[in-house]
Order: sequence, then structure tokens, then C-alpha cells
Amino acid sequence: HGAIDSDTTGKGCIIARNTLRYLNSWNQDNGFPRIFGQAVRAEWPGGDLLDIFKARLTSEEGPHEILRRNNTFLPRDHSYEGSGTTEFLNSMLAQAHGGVLKVFHVWPKDRDAAFKRIRVKGAFLVSGELKDGEVAYVDIHSEQGGPCRMLSCWSGRGIAVERIDAHNISHSVCLADMECGDEVTALGAAERR
Repeated sequence: HGAIDSDTTGKGCIIARNTLRYLNSWNQDNGFPRIFGQAVRAEWPGGDLLDIFKARLTSEEGPHEILRRNNTFLPRDHSYEGSGTTEFLNSMLAQAHGGVLKVFHVWPKDRDAAFKRIRVKGAFLVSGELKDGEVAYVDIHSEQGGPCRMLSCWSGRGIAVERIDAHNISHSVCLADMECGDEVTALGAAERR
């Protein structure tokens, strides 16, 4: 795990955000899209990230990239790192760094979004929908089996899991032991007291 993933105090995220801000990392030439995925892991506010990314692509200053319809860049001076945009956008929707699945964690709540079958660490395919500021559902398909820990994406609420045995291990994290091929649907539980 990286330093951010293993830090339970939140200090690692603060240090990462301050470093990104201080170095103004958004305007580096080589591999700039990878910075945005790292900013997601550092819990940079999603609306701000989308604005910075759009400015990077449309600014009169600095380098210009041409974003293709598949969210990769035309290879002016980019190779593999040109695919970092896909990682950035997918990570804003679903990621499992540090062993905990986070869905819509930094995505702006005022911006509807839906996605199907994003692969995250732990061999899980995740789908979900955010509509009118509320997460409608999260579907999780296990490709290998094993534990799935998910942070609640329902503000102030736990997680209700349909279709398999699962139990809450805290107010905001649900643990489900899954077999290969298992599918679950997670919904917001009743309000926490």
C-alpha cells in the first residue's frame, strides 16, 4: 500500500493535497493525467478536480492535449501515461485503494453520474448510480471471492446489503465475504442514530 492508503489519521491526504497545491502539479508535461488520479486518492474535492482538468485542456497557456472520445490523449508526447485520464475519471466514481471500496467518494454530489463494471482492486466489478444528490445503488460482482470492505457513500447512513450474508463492522464500513461470481447490491441503510 502507498503512504496515503495505510494512513488512518488523514494526515497523508492533507500532505498530498498540500504538495499538489504547492508544486502546482497540474501543469507538468509528462504524465500529467496521472496526477489527477493521485489527487482523487488524496480526497481533493471532485468539482474542483474536474474544473482544473477542464482548464488544463482548454487553457490558452501551457501545453495542449487532445482528448479523444475514449478519454485517452493523442500521442503528441504521451504514451502509456496518456491513459491516465481514464484512471482519473474511474477513480472518481469507484476505487478500492487501501482495501476499502469507495464509490462516488469525491464525485460532486450535484452532478448526476452512472457507471457500469469498473474494475477495482480486489477483483471486483462495480456499478452504481448517483441521481439528484443521492446514491441510488451500488452493484458489486466478485471475480475471485474474498472480503469486500465498502465505505458508506450515503452521508450519515450505514449500508444495507441485498442478496448475501453481510454484516456492518462499523457505522460506515460494511464487510461482505464473497465467493467467486457472487453479486451484491448495496443500498443506503436507515438513518444512523
